[in-house]
Amino acid sequence: MEIGAGGALDIDIVGVTADINNLDLRKASKPTFFIPFTQEVDRKAKARRAAFFVRSNVAFDALSSSIRAMMAKLDATLPVFAMQPMQANIDESIYTDRLIAALSTAFSLLALLLSGVGLYGVIAYLVSRRTSEIGIRMVLGAAPSSVLRMILGEVGLLLAIGGLVGIAGAIAAGRAIASQLYSMPGVDPLVLVVSTAVLSFVALGAACAPAIRAARIQPLDALRHE
Repeated sequence: MEIGAGGALDIDIVGVTADINNLDLRKASKPTFFIPFTQEVDRKAKARRAAFFVRSNVAFDALSSSIRAMMAKLDATLPVFAMQPMQANIDESIYTDRLIAALSTAFSLLALLLSGVGLYGVIAYLVSRRTSEIGIRMVLGAAPSSVLRMILGEVGLLLAIGGLVGIAGAIAAGRAIASQLYSMPGVDPLVLVVSTAVLSFVALGAACAPAIRAARIQPLDALRHE
């Protein structure tokens, strides 16, 4: 018996299955065919082990006991091992990916917190350095609201520039790692929008306290500030 060209075929095709990927989720499905044990290509070869799948709506513990009992009736010498639900098998195959995703999320949140604290410190320092300037503006008639808008406007400009650079970098990085992702695009517009919104909210929130403090500066105190 031969498979393919070069000889007479004595295997009947009984059906065609959908594409499956049982090796690596990141790799494309390969051409695969299934042959019953009774029609094995190498008839002299003996199967050392076999894997089978059972679909049932029964709980796994009860089902595993029934399967072991059935196999014992067929052949008591056959060992039955590595029985686990399909979901557990899938979870084990992507455990590393989930761990990396969880660590990336944790480090991202930490970086977001540190960036917010750092931005607050920078804006507070710049406002303290401009205390005399703000006092002069108020003496000349600037309202506290205009001082608030000035500080937040400058922060917004920096945020816009940083956002454009960050989005460009995210798009480039997403395209670079697209081959490492499973069923996910390297560039997701929704993720970019949500990420930009979160970063903008954190940045403006960190800048609000120094800006409000600058708007509440008394002109005379500001003029005496060194």
